[in-house]
Amino acid sequence: MCFSLNTDKYNELDANHFILEDIEGEIDFGEGTSRVYAQGKNYQILAMDGEYSQMVVNEYGKGHSVYFAGLPYSPQNCRILLRAIYYAAGMEKEMKHYYVTNVDTEVTVFPKSKKIAVINNSSEARHTDVYINGNCVYELDLEPGEMRWVDDVE
Repeated sequence: MCFSLNTDKYNELDANHFILEDIEGEIDFGEGTSRVYAQGKNYQILAMDGEYSQMVVNEYGKGHSVYFAGLPYSPQNCRILLRAIYYAAGMEKEMKHYYVTNVDTEVTVFPKSKKIAVINNSSEARHTDVYINGNCVYELDLEPGEMRWVDDVE
């Protein structure tokens, strides 16, 4: 039986999830898709617009799925997508192998030279913590557009 006007829809928001751990403020879903309801046995709604689902995760056996109503480009949405990919792959523990906490920054690793470039993509100064193998190794204050080289301690 499909959803209709005479069917109750019991969608409830539960935004406590790995994908949203370091996300601050509202999520921009752009134009998105409206009138979507989550259903199934193991779903969790991470974001809603009124009674409609905007971001939903689900478990299927040993797998995970992620639904977005829309996700236009922004640094925060890139972070959400990155976290969603790790979640869908079942690799949440590997997320902080090389990781920066500020969504306006990124990390690039050069294993042969044992160097890491930390980049501030913002036009404003930013603070970020750099994680290697799950441990916070560096706390950096970066100027606008700055790229800083640090040693890989792995």
